[in-house]
Amino acid sequence: MCTLVSNGLYKLNQIGIEFLIQNRCQIVNNLEINKYDSRPMYYAMKSDKDENVLYLLPLTTIRSKSQENRIDSCLMSKGIQKYYYEKVKILGVQRVVKISSVFAVSINMIEEWTINGTIYVVKNRNKIVSIQKKLKVMLSHYASNSSHSENHVIELRNQLINKNR
Repeated sequence: MCTLVSNGLYKLNQIGIEFLIQNRCQIVNNLEINKYDSRPMYYAMKSDKDENVLYLLPLTTIRSKSQENRIDSCLMSKGIQKYYYEKVKILGVQRVVKISSVFAVSINMIEEWTINGTIYVVKNRNKIVSIQKKLKVMLSHYASNSSHSENHVIELRNQLINKNR
């Protein structure tokens, strides 16, 4: 089991991948299962409902101007879309935290993502606070809107909490 470092970056281990496959999570369609050792990376935040449950928020790199325009459009919108993303620099590279793609796992389903043996931690306090606020809005939105069947983070979280009891 890894040690959870606040605002650190993590990756799924085989237990986590199998859990998501077993629960038919949409996020699994985006995983390259044979390459899980290096990608994708996730920003981890503890659940306030259970200390052993984590929310993982996928990170991506902006690869095209059209992708950047779409993300910027969401960030400037007045609706729920403004909570979908947060831009953050990691090792000098602009990344995007995909808050709308959040999913829940337990601590035994992840492992640290390290750089030269050190866990990378997001240090910009303003970005951390913004991610936390946006995550709370998205979780509230998902909890109150059952039409988001493709993202069942609330059901996963509750399943993990019940398993920990």
